[in-house]
Amino acid sequence: MNPSTENQWLANSCRLLAIVATLLLGACASVAGSVVDLGSSRAEHSLHCGMPAGVTLKDDGSQVVIALGQRPTPGYQVMLDQSEMMDGVVLIRFHEQQPQQGMAVAQVMTSPCMVLTLPEEWQSMRVSSSDSGGVWQFYNPANPR
Repeated sequence: MNPSTENQWLANSCRLLAIVATLLLGACASVAGSVVDLGSSRAEHSLHCGMPAGVTLKDDGSQVVIALGQRPTPGYQVMLDQSEMMDGVVLIRFHEQQPQQGMAVAQVMTSPCMVLTLPEEWQSMRVSSSDSGGVWQFYNPANPR
């Protein structure tokens, strides 16, 4: 191989290595610090939860229940402001949606709640209410730190 061809081959090899290194480092960084949106696809709403107001973790750590307690009419609902997980830490923020002013609603007692299914790999969770400022902290019983 003549020196000119050898230098060109070496330069191309270095470029290729730089591209591969960049891709690998980018992939590692995106896996380690990736944010998982828990979103509404993991959420189930119910009007008749029958639970007191507050946040409860199911015994096996697979679901969290956000309950509003008793309400005088339908139209109340738990709404997610934030629901994500990063590095095993779940952050959930919610607020209570109320019936619109002047909306015709039945006079029937409800107890609305949301059941959110959690990813298996979660380690700790912080749930907060945008309305009351209340905060609940949980640790995964199936995945201790």
